[in-house]
Amino acid sequence: MDAPDTALHGQNTPITGWLYIAFELGDKSWKLSLGDGRAWTEPAYAGS
Repeated sequence: MDAPDTALHGQNTPITGWLYIAFELGDKSWKLSLGDGRAWTEPAYAGS
């Protein structure tokens, strides 16, 4: 597969922000949320 070799090949991409990831891990379920420091997504829930 050539995708890793061709994606952004030879380009410098400056960091324009940060991505924060929050995990809440439990025995039977977990939550995942993403944010940029100003706004957060609604948590994604999984488990029983």
